[in-house]
Amino acid sequence: MKGQALGVPVYELLGGKIRDRIWTYGRWDGLTPEAAVENALFHVEQGITALKGDPFEHRGIFIDKKSEDLAISKMRSVREAVRDEVELFVEVHGRLAPSDAIRVANRLEEFRPFFYEEPVPPQNLEALKKVADNVNIPIATGERLLTKFDFADLLPLHAVDLIQPDVVQAGGILELKKIAAMTEAYYVGFQPHNPYGPFCTIAALHLDACTPNFLIQEGGIHPWFQDATTGNFPIKKMATLVYLQA
Repeated sequence: MKGQALGVPVYELLGGKIRDRIWTYGRWDGLTPEAAVENALFHVEQGITALKGDPFEHRGIFIDKKSEDLAISKMRSVREAVRDEVELFVEVHGRLAPSDAIRVANRLEEFRPFFYEEPVPPQNLEALKKVADNVNIPIATGERLLTKFDFADLLPLHAVDLIQPDVVQAGGILELKKIAAMTEAYYVGFQPHNPYGPFCTIAALHLDACTPNFLIQEGGIHPWFQDATTGNFPIKKMATLVYLQA
């Protein structure tokens, strides 16, 4: 509302933008290795240079060998299909025990995941630290941490490399700006969690435009976003969102 009243974009109220293009990603999920590859190539053909996928069947926090082998097979197939030109992220949704998360990560390491998201349930930060101390893949978490005080408990553990606070659940635009500034002091990247629609995407993009430690944005752009909003919605061009001032 203040931005509208003053006639300036929200990012100007937060210090001014430092980038015009916002890196975003697609997905590589699939029930089978073949389906995962098909999904990955669909996004790559649109110019996307980063993909996230959850290869797990999630039958409990202890994964059986068959399910683990299937997850590894999906990752291997996708990496071979997109080669090293595309960054791949692995999403776990916080559904593995620390011991299993460590073992799986060590098997995934050869495919060079860009990050390993929520490998264990988020309520136990010591469990997350155990994983971080025993794997060589950057750890991402934060979508289920709700205030800056939660992040204040997490950051001194040095158990995370990329935080993912949610603009809806963590207090809004200004609160996320504070959280991002806190994490910058720990050399931790910033990627707003965003599984929602156009309005949350716009809020996240304003933050991305003016946040020094921003890395990549979840959510991207869907065709119906323009129909649900007025004015010029940012357009997706290759691997980035072109940020429009209007």
